Amino acid sequence: MKTLLSKLSPYKSIGVCVGEHEISACKTASTPFGPVAIALATEPCSADDVEELIQKLLEPLMGSKRGFPVAVGVPPSRLYFGSRVIPANAETTAESLLQKTLMSTTISVEDLTADMLVTTVDKVNVASIVACRSKFASVVVDSLAASGVRPRRVEPLPCPLLRKAVATKGYPRRAKAAVCVFLGESQGLAAVAAGEQPLAWRTFALEAGKEGAAVVSAVRTLRMQSKNYGVDSFIEHLVIHGRPELHERLQEEQLPTMIGVRVIWQKGPAFDCAVIAQNLAADCLKPKKNAYDLSRTLKGRAS
Repeated sequence: MKTLLSKLSPYKSIGVCVGEHEISACKTASTPFGPVAIALATEPCSADDVEELIQKLLEPLMGSKRGFPVAVGVPPSRLYFGSRVIPANAETTAESLLQKTLMSTTISVEDLTADMLVTTVDKVNVASIVACRSKFASVVVDSLAASGVRPRRVEPLPCPLLRKAVATKGYPRRAKAAVCVFLGESQGLAAVAAGEQPLAWRTFALEAGKEGAAVVSAVRTLRMQSKNYGVDSFIEHLVIHGRPELHERLQEEQLPTMIGVRVIWQKGPAFDCAVIAQNLAADCLKPKKNAYDLSRTLKGRAS
């Protein structure tokens, strides 16, 4: 039934995940039973062929129709991300806050494209800034334009994972802040989140047999850094997503005791490029008001 409804649905969208070593594109249709992935493709990539591969993956998904909304996820290695407490009612921009926090003699703010979201954690305003080099963001936007597409948004790929995690049954929605860990085959992602809003994140390698130590190290580092944005005392939950075959062993290794917070175990979503592309496409079917868009100043006006 879902397959039939997905073919008949007029509402379709595409998500593109630009990973560290691969690019995935997923086409999704809206149905009464929820989003359904109707096509998925993945290609290995390097830093030099991102533009070519995005066009290659998009063409068969777009077909003759070019009106589908498209969202793109960008890997953490391409981004600067930071969160800072700001005074109540303070007027600031992503560029001005980035200028204050990015202390570098080799990177100019003019060479970056940035966006900012403000969230409230226990009545404290926290601004989170994301930025990437304009050159890389332009490559992504130009590759979409070559296929006749104006992107809905270009955002950090941890964001769609967090939105999916928060929507999962069993997530501690009443928690002021939580640490979410997403496990993949060879890499993981840990993020401090206030609801769907990431406040900090960290990627880490997953070596076979040493996954527990890697998770503990990443979570402890994030908790130490969380003092910078005033949420350290509010982190009471750790939610681990993906790689369910590891969960029993991690419990036997006393991972919850070493971290010192309540641990919630979830089967998904995993830290996987194809999974992220599917989540990006599904989010396009229900537009988000509070979402980063690194293409905001680079794409043409909407018709």
